[in-house]
Formats: sequence, C-alpha cells, structure tokens
Amino acid sequence: MARREQTLLIGVADEEEKVALCDRLWSVGFRAFPARDAAHAVDLLDREGPFRVAIVASRSAEPTETVAKLRAAAPESGLRIIMLGERIPAASIAAAKDAGASLGLWDPFHDSELRFVVNQAAYDQTRGEVRERLRVPTQLGAFVHSGTARKPAGVYNLSLRGAYLETPRPNGSGATVQIELLMREGSVHVNAEVVTTNVPGNLRKANRPIGMGVRFLDLDRNTEEALEKYIEQRANLYHL
Repeated sequence: MARREQTLLIGVADEEEKVALCDRLWSVGFRAFPARDAAHAVDLLDREGPFRVAIVASRSAEPTETVAKLRAAAPESGLRIIMLGERIPAASIAAAKDAGASLGLWDPFHDSELRFVVNQAAYDQTRGEVRERLRVPTQLGAFVHSGTARKPAGVYNLSLRGAYLETPRPNGSGATVQIELLMREGSVHVNAEVVTTNVPGNLRKANRPIGMGVRFLDLDRNTEEALEKYIEQRANLYHL
C-alpha cells in the first residue's frame, strides 16, 4: 500500500468536526495529525515530521499568528499552509497570505476540492516534482453522447487530458463517446475514450463517485484553449 502523505491539522476545536475532517482527508489519500494549537503543531513538526502540508482552521484562535509560527518553525522545509473552513474577511486572508499561507478552501467544499487543494500543497512544482497535467475540481454539467443515446453527467474533475464524469450509468471501459461540456461561453464537444469506471458493488472505489474516467481524443486548438482558460481560472480560485 502506498504511504499516505502526512498532513498537520490545526485548530479544529469541535471533536465531531475534527473526526469528520480527518476521515475526509483519509478518503482522499492523506493522513491527518490533529494539533490543538500552534505550539502543539510545532511540537508535532519536530516529533512526527516531515510534513509538506499544514491545514489551519479559519475559525481557530488567531489563525494568522498560527501561520506565522508554523512558517518560523519550518522556514526551509517547504511546508505549505492551507487556510480552511468558514470564509474570513479579505483583510484577514491578506494577513494570512503575508504570514505564509498560500491556499484557501472555504465552506462548503466538495471532496474533489479537498483532494485538489491538498495535492496542490503537497506536490509543489518548486520542489522539482513532476505531476500529471493540472486536474481541477469543477461544477460543470455535461452530456454523454453514445450512438443515439444522450445522458446527463456532472464533471467531477477536468484536465486537458480528460475528465472524471459523475453518472449513475457509466459506459464500459474502452467505449468511445462524445462529451458535451456545458461551459459558460457555450457547449464544448470533445471525443473521448472511457478508461476507468466506478460502479456499485464490491469493487466500488469509495474515494470517488459512481461514474467514469475518460481520456480526450484529438482536441482541436480552439477547444484546447477554452479548456486551458477554464482550468487556470478554476485553479486560481484556491490561491490566496
């Protein structure tokens, strides 16, 4: 089994909320180490590290000071800090950014957003690591065209290479379909091949919805530019 990336979780006071968030992080591939406050988090950095990611609850006491203490405790470690929870005023967001936080995720958020933001923090290009093309969570609707059939779907995530579509009736692996992405500027049609499926039953993957992953085929330049623009806009939503 692949080792789960360790993540600090600081300042979630409510026990039920803390357990739920730890479970959500586990479901998207991360192991959370809860800390009561900044001092406890710094102690965990020394005892349980290394950590690439720290998540600071926006409702915690003095969240900006917590960010600053984490940054001071690990100035050369490459630790990236996420603000998470109830949206805070713009001035507080700016202060957290100045103190060293780089990403924000505000209530309510989907597991696909949680996965994206924590992965963005954990796999930082400045460390020289190479990841697959940027895959962003979306709120797009779509239609899947196969022969004369047309069925609705939700776009769980999207990259220039493909997408994961949430649908109760996924096509079988290897099938060729046309995806109609319902973007604000108008529909975009993309030919695609189904490469993975997640269906009800014993083999269902719990960390993603029922649906299918598709690989795009032969994007034309206009479509590629439209997707690039959308993906960049979505990714920037989570940067402070």
